[in-house]
Amino acid sequence: MKIVRDDSMLQLVDSTRPLGGLALVAAMFAGGSVFYKFRAGLHAPGTWLGLGLMLAVGVAVSLVFFSKRDFQFDKAARKLTWRRRLLLSQRGGEMPFADITDAVVEVRNLGDNGGKAFRLVLKTAQGPLPVCDAYTTGTKAACETAAARIREILRDPKA
Repeated sequence: MKIVRDDSMLQLVDSTRPLGGLALVAAMFAGGSVFYKFRAGLHAPGTWLGLGLMLAVGVAVSLVFFSKRDFQFDKAARKLTWRRRLLLSQRGGEMPFADITDAVVEVRNLGDNGGKAFRLVLKTAQGPLPVCDAYTTGTKAACETAAARIREILRDPKA
C-alpha cells in the first residue's frame, strides 16, 4: 500500500498484481505443457497429475491475488471513492467523509516467534473497510503514515 497522490486528493493504492501475474504465468506454462504432452502422445499418469495440479493452483492463486485497490479521498467534495479490481470482477463505491469514523492499523501476530503483520482499515458507519487485501509484514510505517494522513483529512473541513 502506498500514497501515490497527495494534493487536492489523497490517493492510496494497494496492489497484489505481481504475485497474481506470476501465478498466471505458471498456470499458462502448465497449460502449455499439458497441451504439448497431449499432442505428443505422452500419457504418463504422474506427469499429468503434476501439471494438472500446477495448472489448477496457478489459476486459483491468480484469481485470488490478482487484485488492485484504489482509494481516492476527494478533499473538496469530502468523499471517498474506492475501487477493488480482481482478475475477473470489480467492486467499488462512494462514501462521504462523515461516514468514516477512523483510520486504524490492524496488527496480527504471526505465531510464537513474535512476528507481526499489518494492514490499514477504515472504520465506517457500515463496518470496517480494509484498504489492503492482506496483512503484510514490513508495512507498519507506511500504514501508520497513511492512517495519520487520512485522520488529518477527515478532521480538517478545509483539508
